[in-house]
Amino acid sequence: GPHPSMAQLITTLGPKRADELGLILPHEHVFVDLRTPDQPGYAEANATDVVSLMAPEIERAQLAGVTAIVEASTVGVGRRADILKALNRPDEAKTTWSHALEKASAGQLYSYGRQLQSQKQGAEAMEIFKEVAKRFPKGVYGYLAQARLKSAAGDFAGALNDAKQAQDAAPSDAQKQAIKGLIDRLEAKQDINK
Repeated sequence: GPHPSMAQLITTLGPKRADELGLILPHEHVFVDLRTPDQPGYAEANATDVVSLMAPEIERAQLAGVTAIVEASTVGVGRRADILKALNRPDEAKTTWSHALEKASAGQLYSYGRQLQSQKQGAEAMEIFKEVAKRFPKGVYGYLAQARLKSAAGDFAGALNDAKQAQDAAPSDAQKQAIKGLIDRLEAKQDINK
């Protein structure tokens, strides 16, 4: 298990160890009020307004692979813990998150699945690949997602077929080369998810 003294970050979703997180943005301001505290209305923003403005930005960061954001605002620039908590209500976040996934491109979704795999969240990654395969069945990422799903299930022949279709659909030589690496591994009956 983790070393008992491993430092934890205190987050709006409870304490998190470094190994539970991936990419962290170390200095962000989700909400600031740069007027001086003696000004009328200082830091009195409506939390709902801030959430509706900032939640989509935070989703974009999540889709790009960010797992945590350090909010660096101090009391002097209108720090509002209630707004940060409101942005992280898991039930509402789930709804917003599913909206973000609905809007994501095939490439963004596929990259998110790969990122989950790199964070040892294989089951979650497979759910994302299912979504890519369902929504973008004929594109390069749809074929790659299907290849990963079949490979995980031990269907190397099916996965190989999908990987070859992905290679045919790939727009660039660099992408075709990268897919060739997957094809070689599938021909050797190796799981491309490992």
